Amino acid sequence: MERARDSAIYSTILTTIFMILVGIVVSIIIGVRLTLPIHRLINVSQAISEGKFNHRFNERRNDEIGSLMSALDTMSAGLLRKEQVEKTFSRYVSPK
Repeated sequence: MERARDSAIYSTILTTIFMILVGIVVSIIIGVRLTLPIHRLINVSQAISEGKFNHRFNERRNDEIGSLMSALDTMSAGLLRKEQVEKTFSRYVSPK
């Protein structure tokens, strides 16, 4: 009876340790999957605020981060077109 109890405790301890390790690995993977695109979004938004409108995201995602990436791509493309139009008009129209 004691051997069966010890075996059950040993199995429970090993299973618990295994599940904790799996939980740690999964949380690290999810954390990296979420933080890397957010850091890229921050870098691109800073570049756009500095007037560098040629940044684009190559990765396509089907979540909220992907929607934000797409919106930033669209915005930066529009700002680039606006800047090009302003440069073209500034050649032919006086600043006044």
